[in-house]
Amino acid sequence: MVSDKIYHLVPSKCSSNQASMVVLPAACTETDTLRQGFTDDLHWILLKLHAEAPARLIYLSGISLGGNVVTKCLSELGENSSKINVRGAAVSCIPLNLVESTG
Repeated sequence: MVSDKIYHLVPSKCSSNQASMVVLPAACTETDTLRQGFTDDLHWILLKLHAEAPARLIYLSGISLGGNVVTKCLSELGENSSKINVRGAAVSCIPLNLVESTG
């Protein structure tokens, strides 16, 4: 599972009052285009971070296709994002047309 690999990049010994940032890098290949709406890994990471330390503040960052995943995940969570302490997000270079962006 991809989320297991990404999750291990997040410090697991943070105290409950420290913030965590989850960064999704740019990745826009032909196979990634097929997964453009895949947010299960990010949901899993957010829920695991919250379960470990419910008071921990979480910030997201996404570049390119990672920005698409962050944006879609936040729209799926809606107001529930505040219940798991997602406090902010920054995205950049989101491709408007993923098919044409794969070059």
